[in-house]
Amino acid sequence: MIGENPLTVANLDIVGAIAPTLTPLMNKLFRQLCDRAQNHILKAKWQQKYYADTKRRAVEYAVGDKVWLSSKCLPPFNSCPKFEPHYRGPFEVIEGIETVAYRLALPPTYECHNAFHVSQLVPHRPPPPDMVLPEADAAWPTIRDSAGNPTEDYEVDYIMDQRGSGDEAQYLVKWRGTPEGQATWEPAHHLTSCPALLRGWRRRQQRRLQARNNLGPSEA
Repeated sequence: MIGENPLTVANLDIVGAIAPTLTPLMNKLFRQLCDRAQNHILKAKWQQKYYADTKRRAVEYAVGDKVWLSSKCLPPFNSCPKFEPHYRGPFEVIEGIETVAYRLALPPTYECHNAFHVSQLVPHRPPPPDMVLPEADAAWPTIRDSAGNPTEDYEVDYIMDQRGSGDEAQYLVKWRGTPEGQATWEPAHHLTSCPALLRGWRRRQQRRLQARNNLGPSEA
C-alpha cells in the first residue's frame, strides 16, 4: 500500500510476520533463515562502509577555520563554465549547522546564500613559509595619485565580462596593476570614473550580438 514500508529481510523477525499456522520445525527453520539473511545484510553494510571510508572521511570545521568552496555553488565568473576554477576562496567559517553544513563569510558581491553542505568544502592548508612566493604578498599594489600620495582609488584597466542586463548588469573589472585573477564584479554605478571604457564595452557587445543575429541558419 502507498505510504507503508515494505516487508524486507532485515525486519522479518517483527512480531506477526510469521504465519501462526507454521509447525514448530518450520518456524525454527524460518527463524534461522531470517537470522542468516540479516547477518549477511549487516556484513555487506559494514563492507560498503569500509570501502567508502577509504576514499572519504568525516571532516569537521570550527568557527574561524578557512575553507575552499566548490565553484558550482557560486555565480560564475565568466560565460564559459569550463574556464572556472574548481574551488574559490579561502572563506572563513562563521557558523556550523549540525556538522553537515557550514555558514561562510562570503564577499558582499556574491549574491547567493552563504550556507553550504560539508561535501562542497575543502580545508584550506596554507603553504609553508619557504614555499610562499614574494609576489603573493603584493597582490594589491599601493596606488598613488598625481601628487605621489597613497590613495585607495584603483584605476580600471579594462572590462573582462558582463553578467545580467539593464540596471542589474554587473561587469568583471580588471584593475590596473593587479592580476586578472583578482578581477571583481562591479555594478555600473561603480564605474562612473571610466564612462568611455563602459561605452566601448557596450558597443562591442552590441556589435557581437548583431553579428550573431545576422548569421543565417546555415552559417551558424
